[in-house]
Amino acid sequence: PDGLTTRLAIDKLKDLSQKNQPFLLAVGYFKPHLPFTAPKKYWDLYDRAQLPLAHIKGLPQNVHMASLHGSSEFNSYEQGDEKAGAGIVFSDEYARKLIHAYYACVSYIDEQIGQLIQALEENGLKDNTVIVLWSDHGWHLGDHTIWGKHTLFEKALQSPMIIHYAGIAKPGKTTKALAETIDIYPTLLEICGIPAPGNLDGKSLYPVLQNPDKKVQQAAYSYFRNGISMRTDRYRFTRYYKEGEAREELYDHLT
Repeated sequence: PDGLTTRLAIDKLKDLSQKNQPFLLAVGYFKPHLPFTAPKKYWDLYDRAQLPLAHIKGLPQNVHMASLHGSSEFNSYEQGDEKAGAGIVFSDEYARKLIHAYYACVSYIDEQIGQLIQALEENGLKDNTVIVLWSDHGWHLGDHTIWGKHTLFEKALQSPMIIHYAGIAKPGKTTKALAETIDIYPTLLEICGIPAPGNLDGKSLYPVLQNPDKKVQQAAYSYFRNGISMRTDRYRFTRYYKEGEAREELYDHLT
């Protein structure tokens, strides 16, 4: 379906290029979501033996079990070689097999995005189009014994985001500035010179796009079920509400 989505989006770009008016085209892809399937040529890009395993395979010290889950979404696929669960560490061989599959899916989507950018160029749209690439969440690849999302850990909450347009000050630079998904809308408004309504929760990242060392906010917030997490430059503070009690965890991401 992702290849079909690309073809439909390219056809739509050709149509939009014939109209002298602004447009917003949202293109959503399934991969690298489960199941980890992709065409063989993307698997062949990688040497499985060289792929890195999770940095922290076991449980964090003093972690509360409310922070974890049994990777039920992953386990719903019956052909897995090993069953995941909170506190269960996969064999290195099987972990690398899964990570290999995940990487292949990511490369498959890289190819789809490349085709979209090529279509922008071929239709004379690239120099007048803002491109935003982002994901809705991250994914645990065995980190803290989890295979999936649905946590308030860094791996599940940190998602990719790339913004490109012709007038960007320092293209290709990365930034350590905190950002939230709700910041995308006010950012697009400012880039396009459209006044933003005064009641937005998000903040424009335009200053960061002009100077990657800039910061627009001091903390980023995330939520899942009965938990809330706050990320600063250095710390992540998370509070879970379980059985009428608050459980708190603080992580220092510098040390």
